[in-house]
Amino acid sequence: MPEELLERIDSFAEEHGYTGRSEVVREAARDLLDEFEDTKLEDRELMAVVTVIFDFETTSRELAAGLSMLLTQRGQKHSLKYRKSKDSYTIRTCDYYRSGRDPVLTEVDHDGYVYDLSVEENENFVDGVGGIVLHNTDSVMLEVGDIGPEDVEGDVEVTDEMREKHPEMDDDELLTIAATIQKGFELEETINASYDDFALERLNAEFHRFEIEFEKLYRRFFQAGKKKRYAGHIVWKEGKDVDDIDITGFEYQRSDIAPITKEVQKEVIDRIVTGEEVEDVKSYLHEVIEEFRAGNVSLAEVGIPGGIGKKLDNYDTDTAQVRGAKYANLLLGTNFQRGSKPKRLYLEKVHPDFFERVERERDLDPSVDPLYGEFKRDPDVICFEYDDQVPAEFEIDWDKMLEKTLKGPIARIIEALDLSWEEVKSGQEQTGLGQYM
Repeated sequence: MPEELLERIDSFAEEHGYTGRSEVVREAARDLLDEFEDTKLEDRELMAVVTVIFDFETTSRELAAGLSMLLTQRGQKHSLKYRKSKDSYTIRTCDYYRSGRDPVLTEVDHDGYVYDLSVEENENFVDGVGGIVLHNTDSVMLEVGDIGPEDVEGDVEVTDEMREKHPEMDDDELLTIAATIQKGFELEETINASYDDFALERLNAEFHRFEIEFEKLYRRFFQAGKKKRYAGHIVWKEGKDVDDIDITGFEYQRSDIAPITKEVQKEVIDRIVTGEEVEDVKSYLHEVIEEFRAGNVSLAEVGIPGGIGKKLDNYDTDTAQVRGAKYANLLLGTNFQRGSKPKRLYLEKVHPDFFERVERERDLDPSVDPLYGEFKRDPDVICFEYDDQVPAEFEIDWDKMLEKTLKGPIARIIEALDLSWEEVKSGQEQTGLGQYM
């Protein structure tokens, strides 16, 4: 095909929500063949149903979801497509559903509520138009205190498996663990037995699907702020003795944070839930901060990864990530574009030798090239992929990098221990951890 025709097809596909040029060609060929088939029906009496086909585009997810629901209720086949480039939803009515498309799965970071839905028999459910993460379970944490053999029914036994999995515990502590596990099953039975009355009295429902299951036992449990941000040392899970650290909701699990954030946050959480004293946790953090501020960490450790979701010139407002990518493409020879995920560094300053060198070697002129002129006036950020791409003349703003990578994620944890970020930076003394656990 001529290049001009291919461009028109691509433009048509984008404008009308097709997945690509091949889908446009298939539909065009089908319509053409159908048109010639219709000539066989000329001069005959025919019956037909007139269906109005329309496209509707909106940037409102709620409006798109509502219209999709109305069309479904009226039995009207339709497609709903989200176009990231325009941040809009397009609904198109149709006569039939196309088949053969693979589902598109996107992994995203989520730090909010998870809604619990359950459908009888098959446990399946259907989401609306984005924005809600669904799961078919929820969790409740219960603090049961010190439980001994005298607090449960029947005999309590410490198994060889428990001793093998927890060699650091003596028999008294293992006996407490075993008794607490038994108490967990007793609580499960008691709570489930109460659901019939609860459903009838509070919900006027004779039938219900409420059920709770004792899943795991924490030796120590730590919660920082939000309900869904917690960690604990698990000693028993789903019928097995274990020795694991369970962490939920904290930043270290996200893909858009610096490696040093992951490393330090996880280390702090591990120290807390394994019973280390606050003073030791604070000393560890103070040493990390001192090394960080002195620049004794690699750029790969502190670089903040961020995705480029559009063509660099298509952003209405350039974020630090976008500006850093543009500067890197111009000055470092990188090729960051849509789909790239470079690392970001904040700069204190750039030595004049760098500007003299690039102007001499690349014939750059700040009065002619606006992007270069912008960077030369205020060289505040740069993106990179590998450490050796960053010139030696670039001086990193270590205090700002510390604030961007560690301050927030660590401060949220240590506040629960009655410690402030400034205390940790200065190394002031603090009391023990026991009162906070």
